[in-house]
Amino acid sequence: MLRRFDPTGSTADVFFLTRKATVETQKSEVSHVTLDGIGGNTWEQILALESEANPDVEAYVKNDHLGFTIPYIHQGRTHSYVPDFLLRLKRRDEGDIHRTLIVEVSGGQKSPGPTKVKALIARDSWCVAVNNHKGFGRWGYVEITTMVGVKQALAESITALYDDAPIIGDPDLLDFNEVARGA
Repeated sequence: MLRRFDPTGSTADVFFLTRKATVETQKSEVSHVTLDGIGGNTWEQILALESEANPDVEAYVKNDHLGFTIPYIHQGRTHSYVPDFLLRLKRRDEGDIHRTLIVEVSGGQKSPGPTKVKALIARDSWCVAVNNHKGFGRWGYVEITTMVGVKQALAESITALYDDAPIIGDPDLLDFNEVARGA
């Protein structure tokens, strides 16, 4: 399928076939979450179920066949990082900005070197740049490294994104915090 370039992206025209295990969705334009790994990724399935149940999540999507990548450099080579999920949060009121939480589900199978670099770049460079642009709403990043307490970790990350806390990147690098700090 040939797609036109859309820098803001949309899930409205996502269509693909898969042989992977899937979980049906209600809060997504994409009808199913495709689970990575042999037999399906239980952690991704749990995150999808938690996203469905969380009242602050307006919509979410597994980042599969979307084309959403974050460029990064590891050991002198360029790479494209494809985070696992994008969660669009509900706006608290009409004047509130759109907020998107990038969620990475990192289990024990992933190499710690590149995973750590990807997380740092996503949170402290990519989110900072997008947030300073001020044209795409507010973005945050969280890496879920254990399913023990995932509901609480997700809730805390969502609260932090609503509060413009460090989940959105290093606060010293964010332009919009200057006003909030009274500088």
